[in-house]
Amino acid sequence: WVGSANATAILFSGAMYSAEEAKRMGLVQDVASEGGLIEIARKAASDFASKYPPAFASIKSLLRKSIVEDMKSRETAAIKEFVDIWYSEATWANLKDIKIY
Repeated sequence: WVGSANATAILFSGAMYSAEEAKRMGLVQDVASEGGLIEIARKAASDFASKYPPAFASIKSLLRKSIVEDMKSRETAAIKEFVDIWYSEATWANLKDIKIY
């Protein structure tokens, strides 16, 4: 969804992005204030609910089925790799330096 160049930058940089940056890059579809979040969520839910269910399910399956099957086939190895990286000394040293304002 974000495009090859953005995906590469996102994955290799490990950077934190503001809401506006994330939207511009395609990581999120919308940005809302805390007070406006419920309205945006309701509209999105209403839009999805208004679709003809069999057609919506068919399109969703066509778009996602091969991706889901591929992810499932690599899931166990990917989880182990993630856990090894997450609990490494280097990762925890880097996490200590992150400051969220």
